Amino acid sequence: MKKIQYLMLALLFFTACEKDDTNFGGPSQELSTLQAKDIFYNCATLQGVYNPVGERVASQGFALSPSPLEGSNTGTEYLLEDVQTGKFELRVEGLDRKTDYYVKAFIVKNSGQKVYGNNIIFRTDSVLIDPPGT
Repeated sequence: MKKIQYLMLALLFFTACEKDDTNFGGPSQELSTLQAKDIFYNCATLQGVYNPVGERVASQGFALSPSPLEGSNTGTEYLLEDVQTGKFELRVEGLDRKTDYYVKAFIVKNSGQKVYGNNIIFRTDSVLIDPPGT
């Protein structure tokens, strides 16, 4: 009887360890949003990483909003001039001082499907200092 119990336990273990291909609609593995850098009172540099998988991409950019990017709030979209693989960034100016901003990197595939990266939040500075150079 114990042999059957051990056999059932082993079968249960191997069944539970099978690969799970469930997609929960979360951020894409081919696209990630990185933390913003060079954050000043009115500007910041947004960053992302794009590792192409499969279908070609028509455009790439960031969605930015002072409120969470959920539901119908798609934020303001900022497009890059060219699609870039690996790490990419874009400087955004005209931001409000001492404000939280929500950011998601995105790509638009040739089929029209838009894929978003993870959501990050950053806060603009309160000190009125202009950034060095451009």
